[in-house]
Amino acid sequence: MLRAIDTRRTATAAQRPPRAPAPPRRGARDAFKPARAPDAPPAMLRPEESLRLIPEFASALDAGGAAAFAVAAHARFAAEAGACLAAAGGWGLAPAWTRFSDGEGRLVQRSREGGMVLHCQTFSAAPSGPPGCPLDWGHQSFALGPAGAYSKTALWLSPGGPCPLTPHIELELFAPAAEGAPLLFYFSLDPRASTALYPAYVDRYYTSPPPQTPARPAAQPGAPPPPPRPAPPPPRLPSWAQLEAARAGDALFSRFASPSFHVRAFAATAMLFNVDSGPEGRAALLDTVGQGTAVWGAWLAADLAAAAAALSDAAGQQQGAAAAAAAAQPPAAAPASTPQHSPSPAEAAAAAAANAWLLAGAPSEAGGLGAALLAEAPALDAAHRRFPRREASAAAMAAAFGGAAMEAWWASVDGSARVGPGEGGA
Repeated sequence: MLRAIDTRRTATAAQRPPRAPAPPRRGARDAFKPARAPDAPPAMLRPEESLRLIPEFASALDAGGAAAFAVAAHARFAAEAGACLAAAGGWGLAPAWTRFSDGEGRLVQRSREGGMVLHCQTFSAAPSGPPGCPLDWGHQSFALGPAGAYSKTALWLSPGGPCPLTPHIELELFAPAAEGAPLLFYFSLDPRASTALYPAYVDRYYTSPPPQTPARPAAQPGAPPPPPRPAPPPPRLPSWAQLEAARAGDALFSRFASPSFHVRAFAATAMLFNVDSGPEGRAALLDTVGQGTAVWGAWLAADLAAAAAALSDAAGQQQGAAAAAAAAQPPAAAPASTPQHSPSPAEAAAAAAANAWLLAGAPSEAGGLGAALLAEAPALDAAHRRFPRREASAAAMAAAFGGAAMEAWWASVDGSARVGPGEGGA
């Protein structure tokens, strides 16, 4: 979708805005630290705070147009997605560093001829959170050019984590510079399985409403019981398909068909609309993002609970088998050996993935093998993360910014350039 950004030279040297100071290197992390208690986990900067450090973006935010709305929409989306992670297991979002980022996980690139700027904020789960977080990597990216502002937030779940089949979630907006032009809205639950070979995957995550009150993951031994829930359950969430159908019937939304076959290949389950940029359209867009994020969060919580239950069952079966083997041994025989390891959350989730819900309706050529599907899932995950390299705009962006600059941005987006907080960077 970056193709909407105009990569032509549009400003002379005299017309270009002044360049912002170079971002701090990893040794100067205190330069842009958000205010927080010393013992609190690092908090992800809100886009408004981060982008105001860049003159080009600061001007766009001060103008208060569609670009400013897009930034606010992404801030709200990240906050709501973070709340879903917190509700599911007490996790939060924190800046994550790459080989190219500053001390807060930010990367800023400017085009060679001026007129365009890219900003990328990378993040992951807060390191002080409890173990077992399903989130692997995330980013918020903003591109500003003469044609308008493009923005994207993506949260990638771990291929080897407790939720290997739960969809990823992405939000993309393009706010044209032209006054009154509609907003281009792309909102997706990225599938982690072939929707052609496994129709039950579509039935579960897209055409069925998520569980109303999913059970919480099993508490750790010795942990206090969760507090009671005196409040009545919230209204039932729609399915992803019901939410999309409701927007398709709204006069403020009109379907958009991408001319890119690459986009179409990855957007089969995405909402893709032109949205009226007036106050009513903006409010409806924010409501859609809020409901869609809640749907994703409900499935995430349900899958975490299922993985915890599968882990508990597998551990119980393993202990039972060991006890039975020991009881069958004659008195003089050596005791049965203990298992080499307890099943991990990923192994338990793999066992749960082989349940009937996944294989129901799968054609015979799919093999009906949950293990085969899980083996393919990491490759599909990688394809989603690396998609910006396949976009129609990739070559034009490389020409405008330079191949090395775009590779740094792409590697930051997909997480392949990540480094630990104690490692050196750019």
